[in-house]
Amino acid sequence: ITVLGNNDAQMKYVKNIKPGAVSLPSGKVNVFQLNDQNWASYKLSGEGTQTEPYLINNLAELQMIRASLVHGKTLYYRLVNAIDMTSVDNWEPLNWEDPYDCGIVFDGNGKTLSNLKSTDKTYAGFAGVLYGELHHVTFENAQISNNHNCGVIGGYIGTGGKPGYVHHVNVTGGSK
Repeated sequence: ITVLGNNDAQMKYVKNIKPGAVSLPSGKVNVFQLNDQNWASYKLSGEGTQTEPYLINNLAELQMIRASLVHGKTLYYRLVNAIDMTSVDNWEPLNWEDPYDCGIVFDGNGKTLSNLKSTDKTYAGFAGVLYGELHHVTFENAQISNNHNCGVIGGYIGTGGKPGYVHHVNVTGGSK
């Protein structure tokens, strides 16, 4: 379970979760977001396969990609709507940790991700290391910075026998 809280006071509730207290559907990605009033539960629709990719409709679902990644497996995602990422203070890149073996095929479906900000992160960018494919997406007004190995798409496009492919990707405005 990935729990997102807006502040430390909200995170105290994490301690109250007991194993078996929540029943979740198998094979699905579930994220619970804690706010001052209640829990909100989200799940990605789709199966994460080439024929039934996970569908990304909004920012909360885009943020769920990280929690859904599986080491040694390639998962498929399709952007359904344009997403403004302004409310994300500092995006944690996808697949940034060694062994960089979380396969990602991200179909932007001709949509735009705007205002991505990733600074001072290992391999700052949308993906830390893109192992898989990124296509048919526009990044608009991205702010990416680090001392080395960073870029809007990722710090690396493929690495060490793990290929990365990029096509039909546009980057407009912003930095790096």
